Amino acid sequence: MITKKKSKKTILAALLMSMCLLVSFVPTTVFAAQSIDLPVRTIESESDIDYVFRPELSATFTPDNSVNVGEMGEYDGLRIDYYNAMHSEMGNPSEGYDMHAEYHVSIPLVDYEGETLSGTLTVPLPNGYDGATARIENGASASGYTATSVSFPLTIDVVYGSASVYGIMIEYKEAKTVTQSIEITKGANGTWQKGSSDGLAFTSNAAFADFQKVQVDGKDLNNSNYTVKEGSTVVTLKADYLETLSPGKHTISIVSATGIATADFTVKANTSTVSAGTSDTASKNEDKKSPNTGNETPIFLAAVGAGAMAFAVILISKKKKETA
Repeated sequence: MITKKKSKKTILAALLMSMCLLVSFVPTTVFAAQSIDLPVRTIESESDIDYVFRPELSATFTPDNSVNVGEMGEYDGLRIDYYNAMHSEMGNPSEGYDMHAEYHVSIPLVDYEGETLSGTLTVPLPNGYDGATARIENGASASGYTATSVSFPLTIDVVYGSASVYGIMIEYKEAKTVTQSIEITKGANGTWQKGSSDGLAFTSNAAFADFQKVQVDGKDLNNSNYTVKEGSTVVTLKADYLETLSPGKHTISIVSATGIATADFTVKANTSTVSAGTSDTASKNEDKKSPNTGNETPIFLAAVGAGAMAFAVILISKKKKETA
């Protein structure tokens, strides 16, 4: 019984060993959703006699069907000629395009029986050029792009176990820089009344990371006079600072690395103070016009009495003359 158990274990171990050996001889398989990394070599200047290996650049070929990839040789992968394509008899880019480069692709395959290999080629995007408008000369437009790469659908002939294509010319247009207009998007022409406890907020569409300083009426403000927060850039002038401004129109400038956002705002006088002052002035004027009426009655009576006495004197004088 023990002998049979040992023999079964020995057979299982042998089978496992055989499977491991078989796996070690199976070529690497790349499935449709996986990409084949392509070493990149370039010619970029007149001094480059041959292609220079560029490990900082990356390129891939993503096949539509699974393939077994062999070992990459010195001239396998992706080779890009930036220099000679623009400084030789290869011709100029098509009308409307600013530059073109020549690409060579070579991928070693194992046990591949097809005559062509289709998939997507992704290459480095040259600095300063637009991926959205890139295209293969007289061929396909870009199927996708990022800030550093651009992709194209590509079918490659397979000859002697290698998928190879030479002389692909890809054309590029210069990237256009879009300049954002920096402006106040919220809070322009706002009003603040003296005596208020709230500040006055303004929003600039500049990025918060680019914020530098705040000016009012052309003068830099100490950062203790305002707060600033993200979203894009929100500056709030503090009430204590606003109290120091004279009533009337003022100008705020939010200064950022990408531009200056400017807007007007108005400071109004404290209405309660003005009302109190007006009432006091009116009261004083009334006092000047109307003396204290407590003494008016005696004066009036005295005047009436004086008049009556004068009238009596006149009558007496007249009667004396008539008697005489």
